Amino acid sequence: MRQNRISFSDAIKSFGIKRILISMFSLIVIIGLINLCFSFMYSSEKENILLKGELSAEHSMEQFNRYMTVATNTVKASKFKIEKIIDEGGDNEEILESLKEDTKALDALGIGKFSGLYACIDGKFFDGYGWEPKEGFDPTKRPWYVKAIENEGELTVIEPYEDAETGEMMVSIVLTLKNKKDVVAIDVSYEVIHYMQENANDDNDENNVACDFIIDKDGGVLVHSNESEIGKNYRKEKGTLGSEVVRELFSINDNYFDLTYDGVTYVVYAVQINDDWFSVSVVDADNSYSPLRRIQNTTVIITILAIVLLMLLYFNIITKHLASERLNTQLAATADIYFAVIDIDVINDIAIPIRSSLKMSKADRKQFKSAKNGMGIIVDRIAAEDYKEMLREFVELDTLQDRMISNTITIEFFSFSNIWCRARFIVSKRTQDGKISRVLWMVESIDEEKRKRDELHDISEKAKAASDAKSAFLSNMSHEIRTPINAVLGMNEMVLRESNDETIITYAENIQTAGTTLLSLVNEILDISKIEAGRMEIIPVEYDISSGINDIVHMIQPRADEKGLVLELDIDSNIPCRLYGDEVRIRQILTNILTNAVKYTEKGKVTFTLGFDKIENEPDSIIIKAYIRDTGIGIKKENIPLIFSEYERFDEERNRHIEGTGLGMPITQKLLNMMGSTLEIESEYGKGSVFGFRLKQKVVNHQPLGDYQLSYKKNLAKRKKYKAQFTAPDARVLVVDDTKMNLFVFKSLLKQTKVQIDTATSGDEGIAAAVKNEYDIIFLDHMMPRKDGIETLKELKETDNNSSKDAVIICLTANAISGMRDQYISAGFDDYLTKPIDSVKLEEMMMRYLPDEKVHRQED
Repeated sequence: MRQNRISFSDAIKSFGIKRILISMFSLIVIIGLINLCFSFMYSSEKENILLKGELSAEHSMEQFNRYMTVATNTVKASKFKIEKIIDEGGDNEEILESLKEDTKALDALGIGKFSGLYACIDGKFFDGYGWEPKEGFDPTKRPWYVKAIENEGELTVIEPYEDAETGEMMVSIVLTLKNKKDVVAIDVSYEVIHYMQENANDDNDENNVACDFIIDKDGGVLVHSNESEIGKNYRKEKGTLGSEVVRELFSINDNYFDLTYDGVTYVVYAVQINDDWFSVSVVDADNSYSPLRRIQNTTVIITILAIVLLMLLYFNIITKHLASERLNTQLAATADIYFAVIDIDVINDIAIPIRSSLKMSKADRKQFKSAKNGMGIIVDRIAAEDYKEMLREFVELDTLQDRMISNTITIEFFSFSNIWCRARFIVSKRTQDGKISRVLWMVESIDEEKRKRDELHDISEKAKAASDAKSAFLSNMSHEIRTPINAVLGMNEMVLRESNDETIITYAENIQTAGTTLLSLVNEILDISKIEAGRMEIIPVEYDISSGINDIVHMIQPRADEKGLVLELDIDSNIPCRLYGDEVRIRQILTNILTNAVKYTEKGKVTFTLGFDKIENEPDSIIIKAYIRDTGIGIKKENIPLIFSEYERFDEERNRHIEGTGLGMPITQKLLNMMGSTLEIESEYGKGSVFGFRLKQKVVNHQPLGDYQLSYKKNLAKRKKYKAQFTAPDARVLVVDDTKMNLFVFKSLLKQTKVQIDTATSGDEGIAAAVKNEYDIIFLDHMMPRKDGIETLKELKETDNNSSKDAVIICLTANAISGMRDQYISAGFDDYLTKPIDSVKLEEMMMRYLPDEKVHRQED
């Protein structure tokens, strides 16, 4: 062995001094290059780790932000609205309406599964979807209320619990009002949280992320890639990875930092979500650095072997190449959803492509060394011609600092490959004075998203067209319905004025009451502004209870007589005679229930019971109790809920001969709810039903009703005989209407005023009369064939030698849709009078516009 060993001097001599010097120089260069390469890769890998943490945290933030921040902001906004309603003395109806409006707005976003806003105010439960809890439900015992009170004034996220209505697992976001005893809240389905956990676990497996979690500002864990960690409070824990991360997070001002725990180095990246939560990504740096450590160990071996054999230089080059390829692969894997990702050093004008589907020539790659030039190349390559200029302005790096108020800006554009894309800048680093140092530029396809958004826009446009068509329909129906009502009520008014027969007057009073009720209902249905707003108004007035009972009985009695049914009345004679409430709505409710009772009863009787209860400590209020019992077909227990479904019919075979749309009971229930009551139902299938309600009313006159029929006749006797408010024999008026009956009614209503009234049945005939004669007032009907009232008005004002140029012109119309008055005034009319014509309003309008010297007012 010793004989075969070559001495050091022999080796040198054999190798040659020149070669040794060249080898040593080469070795020094190689070692220097290796160290430089390793340093660069170490730096790049750290950037990669930060990028992983940032993208993971941003991804979690976007998932979370999509649902929870919307819910949080909605809760905060609803809180301030409810506080404002309470401060301004609003009632429970306004609070419930506010919750419904906010819930409807939240549904319109279509971004997630929410329960709808709900609240507990003064111990009462309100729900934005109108859900009515079961009897015995106490909102103050629910976890969301208890936790909110414990954390008074602080936004609180409640750990998952079972929803009382649906049985689903929900997470509540709750907030107390400033009075610290009322609570507003919203639920997010736990399915959403579970979905975010699954996404977090998938991302963690790909990116060496130890864990992802979202915490509130108190350290409570809401979302975690490890489901068992949810609900813990890291600020209260000690010695765990989570507690160490949170302690460091709240003690520094940077959004990323290094942390060593249990002998392992982690890189932590945190993104704040609004002011309430942090999205945190913890990356296992040791695991990420392991490829570099392997490279380092290999490099040491290569260096030692290079002393013996310089040819290992080629292996080092290959190793270096493979390591670089692996590094690029790892960087690209963080941006799977993007077809272009570029890391841009704004200060040094350097662009580093991380992922790109673009093929560039050598000349392009040379220009790409400058970030500004490179971004210009990308715009030319990816944007369609019409969008290039817009995208060039967006990628202008010199203006980026001024434009990026937040850490992200986006733009949508159409690409050369005919798909819609979204480009975005994300700030990855800032200098100490807040200036942008590095940004990520990303491009993703949003073609499917854009298509769905366009479809939603088309649906919205169609809905608007349908709404416009509905408005036009209601406008026409207003004219068609109110015109015959005008004739009926007008002629009936003449009967009341001119008849002295008590029986005829009684009949006429019933016609007047029924007609007025019909008119008020038509007004409610045809008021498009109220329909669009989704609300009906409760308008309380003083009313005589005997009149209401009498009118309802007179409407229902003929229907009962036709079927041979007995209509039995059980009216408490001690009920106060005059009350304060919405008489029209109460009549509508009772009429609906009695009509249904007669409709579904073939034989036997219908009993109408009306009584009352006094209210302790409220001497000026009572609870009226109304119940209608029938001997009809009855309702199966499982079908009772269907009563409140619009257009819903049940037991079709048995009830096929019954007419109706099925709207009566849903409307009845809605009206009762608006007045703080509800419809009570008891029924036995095949034997009959009892429908009723209890309703609080103020008392105007405590005098007992007694015999309601006698009381009603006394009220009729008190009716004053009509007497005109004025006479004006020298006044002259023109009325233009295409319906002769309307002209007859108009003249009859003013007969006792002795005003000279001329009539015309068309616009042209009216113009001719106005040119020929001098009138003080001209009444023009709006809806006339050939030439309507607005066209007639315009032509009349443009006509030369018009004898009635100084006349007051009033629009006479059956169109009572909200906002029409402003339209008529804008068209040039002096005033506006609706049909059916109210004789009192007509006379008052005449006295207001006729010349004072022609009007002789009558004394009472």
